[in-house]
Amino acid sequence: MVSELRILILEDKPTDAELMERELRKAGIAFVSQRVDTKDAFIQALEEFRPDVVLADYKRPNSGGLTALKIVRRMHPEVPVIIVTGMLGEEPAIELLKAGAKDYVLKSNLAQLAPAVQRALSEEQGIRARKAAEKAVRQAEQALQKVNRTLRALSECNALLIHTEKEQNLFNDVCRMLVATGCYRMAWVGLAEHDAGKTVRPLAHRGYEAGYLKNARISWADGEQGQSLAGTAIRTGAVQIAQDLVTDSRMAPWWRHEVSKRGYASGIAVPLKNESGVFGVLAIFASQTHAFTDEEVGLLEELAADLAFGIDALRNRVKLKRRQEHLEELVQSRTTELRETNQRLEKEVEKRRRARERLLRTAQRLEYLVASSPTVIYSRKVDGDCHATFVSANVENLMGYEPRDFTEDPGFWSSHIHPEDAPLMLEGLGHLAEKGQHSHDYRFRLKDGSYRWLHDELKLTYDANGRTLEAVGYLSDITARKEVERLKDELISTVSHELRTPLTTLRGFVELLLARDFPPEKERQFLGIVDQETMRLTRLIDDFLDIQRIESGRQEYRFESLDVLALLRDMAELFQKSDHKHTIRVDAPAGLPLVQMDGERIRQVLENLISNALKFSPAGGEILLRAGAEGNEIEISVTDPGIGIPAEEIPRIFQKFYRVERPGMPRFPGTGLGLAMVREIVQKHGGRVWAESEPGRGSTFHFTLPVEEKR
Repeated sequence: MVSELRILILEDKPTDAELMERELRKAGIAFVSQRVDTKDAFIQALEEFRPDVVLADYKRPNSGGLTALKIVRRMHPEVPVIIVTGMLGEEPAIELLKAGAKDYVLKSNLAQLAPAVQRALSEEQGIRARKAAEKAVRQAEQALQKVNRTLRALSECNALLIHTEKEQNLFNDVCRMLVATGCYRMAWVGLAEHDAGKTVRPLAHRGYEAGYLKNARISWADGEQGQSLAGTAIRTGAVQIAQDLVTDSRMAPWWRHEVSKRGYASGIAVPLKNESGVFGVLAIFASQTHAFTDEEVGLLEELAADLAFGIDALRNRVKLKRRQEHLEELVQSRTTELRETNQRLEKEVEKRRRARERLLRTAQRLEYLVASSPTVIYSRKVDGDCHATFVSANVENLMGYEPRDFTEDPGFWSSHIHPEDAPLMLEGLGHLAEKGQHSHDYRFRLKDGSYRWLHDELKLTYDANGRTLEAVGYLSDITARKEVERLKDELISTVSHELRTPLTTLRGFVELLLARDFPPEKERQFLGIVDQETMRLTRLIDDFLDIQRIESGRQEYRFESLDVLALLRDMAELFQKSDHKHTIRVDAPAGLPLVQMDGERIRQVLENLISNALKFSPAGGEILLRAGAEGNEIEISVTDPGIGIPAEEIPRIFQKFYRVERPGMPRFPGTGLGLAMVREIVQKHGGRVWAESEPGRGSTFHFTLPVEEKR
């Protein structure tokens, strides 16, 4: 909520407006307000005053609640409207809410105005945040699709590098693949000539070219003629990116004119290099501005490097073939012995060439596997300080650090192990030479300052003579496994405690009844306690069985049309009979739409929420059961005046076996299954569940159920 609200009041009675303002100030709401009493003034204030919320009198002539609501929905639909009226029947109230009013407050009960304002603003902020999040997700999905297309193009182009035998075919196929798979407007490959004009000779292109390569006369000279993406990339040896070709002042005006005529909005040029320097360029144009993301640029750079390597490989093959032909001519003029020797040499050359190709493919596959694996591969020395000599690049995904952080600082690794785990880890390394391998679990501090559990597996490697070369190992994140182990321990502890308590009570009273004779009244009292503890034990076992059936999908649901208000009243009456410390009140309008639900399961939801409300309100007070229609849903809530829940705990309270425990807080009985069961049942009904709470101020648990569709 903003620090100071802007409130527009449509009210012809100044005294009524002053009463509204006084109630808001009593609630501690900081605001500035403006009162208007005509339709024209109201419209003008919407534009000039720009309110955060509108309070409108329902019965203003020509500018009452419905009229004001329609004006706001038309001009500023994001501004919530609350109707303030002296009297309002059920049908007009429903009509106002359907028309878009956030709430209505009777002038005879202005104490509800501040909560209504706060709820309306909170709901509006939630809607805006959800829309922003949805927009961000769509943008992320679009970016991921682009990267995936580029990655697919890279993969297919790499396949071409392996199988293509002719250089021109390679250029043609790479351009075709980039346009077809990467969805670019045009792609071309050029060769840097060393003539007087330093021209760039196009070798291949694909896509919408429309005479660009001929008319543009691309050059890599250091002058205006060389101020193009491709020319600059060759001249500087650096990747050139223009996210908006029309406005990029680095490029020559004549060149920007040429590309804009053909619908090129953004582009990238990547130099092709070998050991001798830059020998060509790969240029790509897109029809949208800002089409090239950082990830996409990285993939295209990798593609250009692979293409340059492939060109060198093809040329080397040609040279090798020519040498072979020359050798064959020499062999023919030599003796049979020289011919046989040469044949053996050819076989050895072929064997080594294939070995190099296999090694290259294996290295590329290994590099890809390491980069895509969640496991970090590393090596380290086995003498001296034992610091790391290699760490795979995916360590950044796991820990946030770069590989050089480990390899450049000998003490980096050990200094980031949790102090409690470091002694045992370092002790194990001391026995590495003796055992040849070592594994250990420890916590490691990430770049963001948090700790994650790692499993470290290390093994020595040896040369052919048995001498130690280095130690290689891998790291894997086992934080989730450790959390499962922790939850398992908590489950065992919780179940043993919750089962032991009623069993101890049962055994004590049974032994007492068997050991002594008591008056009938006392026996009935003891048997009543035994019955209560038996029921408690039964409920505990039922909770475990219910949550297991729900999570495994074996829980059957019998849906029928039921009245929410009648259900709330039944539950309030049921709990009120057995509890005299609290007051249970139902606040719900009559005539709520029927809901398709499994009555027994929703009763189970309410039993859990009301039981928690009573249990966590040990001082007594009012438990409020509220229901209301919200669009195509019925929202039901249970509010208690109890001890409350810290904000940081709320996201976890619906997890199975999770219990809120804080220093100084009394321990309340329970298994941590109730709210998990509530969430599962509500979600099976197509609803939502959430909680609002403040320590010391109580809690409100909400859930929704879809309204029965009218036929």
